[in-house]
Amino acid sequence: MAGLPILAGCGGPVDFTPAAHRSPEQERSSAPEEVEVESSFFGRSTDGRHVALPGAAPSGLVFSTPHLDGRIGEIYSGQVLPYDVATHLDRMNPLRAPEGHRFVAFTARAGRPAFEEDVEHPVEAFLEVDGSPLPLRNLFGGYSRGAYGVDWELIVACVRDGGRVVLGVTDEGRTVRVDLTAGTAVDDDAWAANEGFRERRVVAFEPGSATYERAFTTAPPEGIERETGELELGLAPDNAFLAPWNPVHGWAPVGRMWLTIPMHATVAFRELPAVVELDLQASFEYRSATGEPAPLVAPLTVSTEEVRRQRADIIPTFEVDGWEDAATLTFDAVGRATVQYTELQVPATLTGGSTPVRFALTLSDGPDRF
Repeated sequence: MAGLPILAGCGGPVDFTPAAHRSPEQERSSAPEEVEVESSFFGRSTDGRHVALPGAAPSGLVFSTPHLDGRIGEIYSGQVLPYDVATHLDRMNPLRAPEGHRFVAFTARAGRPAFEEDVEHPVEAFLEVDGSPLPLRNLFGGYSRGAYGVDWELIVACVRDGGRVVLGVTDEGRTVRVDLTAGTAVDDDAWAANEGFRERRVVAFEPGSATYERAFTTAPPEGIERETGELELGLAPDNAFLAPWNPVHGWAPVGRMWLTIPMHATVAFRELPAVVELDLQASFEYRSATGEPAPLVAPLTVSTEEVRRQRADIIPTFEVDGWEDAATLTFDAVGRATVQYTELQVPATLTGGSTPVRFALTLSDGPDRF
């Protein structure tokens, strides 16, 4: 018997026919049998691989909030989960829903959230099956160091025929929902409020930088000669951020967004050093292409001394429509200036003759993040 294989524990003849040459009858007899699951069945694959769902409908619906970003890949509704899908749920057999029930399964692709979730800004994702919520903790493996832990998730629930399955995300007090049964979003106030996170926009500036010049004259006490100087303020707007929520201002009014623009300001003085407390609400003017003004909400003032010492930048935030294609941003300094004489501080006045700095803004759709 030496050299012969030992086949232990076989319950019948072994079929050594290569798979490519097996008949359909042989394939069916060798396939694992279906297993019927409980009506409360729930499954989730977090290995990060994309799972093809035979017979599923493509979706592409984006669900995005301040601290979460995802897109539905496919949605499947049916009575059977084939073997190749079940294995991703750690099941070694095809699965069948019990009588009067069906599976609702979907794949989801991770995107890139606008803000990183933390203890003070938690996200609660859940799957609502016929009104009963099931928590989806750590969706996409959590976001850290600029990336999610996994790219894809597969989530499956068993629901009675005619029942409803909803994906929900609660973030900053608002809950967005996707009706997986219908394949559509629940179009309510929360869904509308998060539109700016689903459809990201970018802002470009022309010119990319400019220098603003403004003369000033001191107003010393009687007997002390007046002096003049000039403020040079370099402005290079870039990396503007447009969103309906941010951690400083919270949610923007319905239909509006916050536009925050780092100006990368530099400060220099000619002839005479001074400190200018800029009134930013009066110095900046933002107008849409139709001429609609947008209010500056913060900060209200900034000191040129803080900017000169690189302890602060000029970063105005405006309340804007956000969906326009173009706008203009104009700067013309308004503020209170002071000059330090040898033994006293003297007020100064910004004088006329300045030329406002104007930037043309182009707003467009952001790049694909999925």
